[in-house]
Amino acid sequence: MKAQLISIVAVVLLVGCGESQQSVPPAQTQPAEPVSEAPVQPSPQAEEATSTTDNWDGKQKWEIKTSSGKITEGWEPFAYDSNDEFDPFLLRRRTSGNWDGKQKWEIKTSSGKIPEGWEPYAYDSNDEQDPFLLRRRTSGNWDGNQKWEIKTSSGKIPEGWEPYAYDSNDKFDPFLLRRRIK
Repeated sequence: MKAQLISIVAVVLLVGCGESQQSVPPAQTQPAEPVSEAPVQPSPQAEEATSTTDNWDGKQKWEIKTSSGKITEGWEPFAYDSNDEFDPFLLRRRTSGNWDGKQKWEIKTSSGKIPEGWEPYAYDSNDEQDPFLLRRRTSGNWDGNQKWEIKTSSGKIPEGWEPYAYDSNDKFDPFLLRRRIK
């Protein structure tokens, strides 16, 4: 089971789309307008907001584990498995290089409105009311004034947006995109 979970997470991370999710309610997100394909690169603001994109060296080593919702010190929430009833939160920590082993995170859900200081990071396809998962770091370097915007896309990523999750139940706009606006 753990080997299968690790394989799934590895594929999801390689694709860069997040985890399998449910359709996003149209009233809470804006479909992306057709645009030409843009290279998928995190925005400079998104890179500043996450500790995992700093100093990419190709020799990084990571550990992953699941959680029922308690985020252990030194571990970062990065995905959600809607099909796991007991430990749906996926956590990671870097075991090589520069990593803050004392970092602490909070998580909560949202219907699509992203409060200031919170970052969208995953989607729960089983939650019809508040399917968006948000996180914020409660220790270390974190911008408590950051603001994010989210929308869906059919696969074309507009410049300035980054994919962060995937909705396998949405046949038209399955990619969830985010961009930092503050």
